[in-house]
Formats: sequence, structure tokens, C-alpha cells
Amino acid sequence: MNLNDIEKLGVPDQVLSVVPQVEQRTGIPIEFREIDEAAKSKLGQFAKAEAVLDIDAQYQTIRVWIAPECRRAHAITHELLHLKRDVLEGSPRWFPSVDAPVGSEALVFSLQTELDHLYVIPEEIALHPEAQGWWDNHYEETIGRAAERQDHFAIAMHWALLRTTMPESNRAMLACAERVRTLPSAWLRVINNYQCDVRDALHDPMALMAHQIAFVRQAYPDDAQYFMRGKYISEGGRLGVKCL
Repeated sequence: MNLNDIEKLGVPDQVLSVVPQVEQRTGIPIEFREIDEAAKSKLGQFAKAEAVLDIDAQYQTIRVWIAPECRRAHAITHELLHLKRDVLEGSPRWFPSVDAPVGSEALVFSLQTELDHLYVIPEEIALHPEAQGWWDNHYEETIGRAAERQDHFAIAMHWALLRTTMPESNRAMLACAERVRTLPSAWLRVINNYQCDVRDALHDPMALMAHQIAFVRQAYPDDAQYFMRGKYISEGGRLGVKCL
């Protein structure tokens, strides 16, 4: 799969332009690959996704993994918007520390995804209005699974994201509100306070990350030490990571 194949799916030109810009800045050719069995072992918790951005500064590779059945333009747009934030904009992000256990590493990547989605999903829906329905379904299912395993932290993350980025998403909002109302009263206060913090800090990613890590310390105190702030940088035609 190459950029011509991606263009045929209907990805907008302004999004496709991210690819040559990143390649010029980093010197790394961006690869579009199908998710096969070998890739699934590498992608871990994201192995079942329709498309995944995989940036590896150590080995100087940037890959967009795409499931064979995925033919939705907005799924590719979504990953390229992640790439734009990471490389072209140098947005601050979470990285797992080198000594992070597997479970803690997965939590770091999950929180980073939620952080990015606060910005990426609204832009994706603006470019592809049909993406609204897909995200409605996604969050209805995701919140339902979180409720089944009584993962209050995940429900709080999803509630803050929905209230902030998809306020007109009535179906997903109602599904999430129903789950939120079943939580202990102490958690209701925590979730509502966190959602307000996220909304108020949306213009300041570093402040937003401070609220996120404070919440992690409440819910998963043993894992907070494995969260590292950083950003991708391009120097001398190479991609690197700078700690913040």
C-alpha cells in the first residue's frame, strides 16, 4: 500500500500533505503497511485497531498500519492527524519510561491516546462528518466494556473526552451518562471535577497533562512513576525525543 492507494480512499489533500512534510523534516520514508499476524504481536493493545500510527525514533521508522478490511478514509485521516501533532507540531505527549512494566506501559499509551483524541477527533469529524457515527458506536461499546469490568478510571477518561470534544454526540453521551450515574458518589465528584479540569486546560497541553497525571496518581499510584513527558523533535534530518 502506498500514498496513491491512500489518496484513492478519499483522504483530503491537506491531510495527505502531512506525509511529504514529515518525510522532508525527518528524512524517514513513511510506510503504509497492512496489519498481518506478525504486526499484531508488535502492536500489542492496538492490534485489533483498523489503523495505527507507529513511530519509532530509535530505529528511525514511521509506519501507518492498516487492517486489510479498512477502507474508511477517516480512519487514515485520523492516524495522519496524530502524525501531524507528533512530528510537525511537536505536541507534548506521554512516553513510558524504559523500566515500565507491560501493564504500566499499556496505561501510558492509553492515556496518551485519550490526550491526542481531545484534539484529533474534532478535526477528523470536521473533515469527515460521517466519522461522528463511527465514534458514537466506538464509545458506546468502549464505555460498556469499562463498566462491565468496573473500570471507573476509564469511564472518567471517556466521559471527559465526550463532554469536551463531542458535546453533540447524544447517543454516546447518554450511554456514558447512564454508566456514570451508577458509580459511587465519591467517584461522581472526581469525574465531574476532572472533566471540568480537562475542558478548562484544553488550550494548554502541559496543564492538561498535569491534570491527567494527578488523576493517575489517585487511581493508579504505583503506575504514575512510569509516565514521562516529552515530545518528538527533528534535528539534522533525524527524528528524536526530547524530555520535558
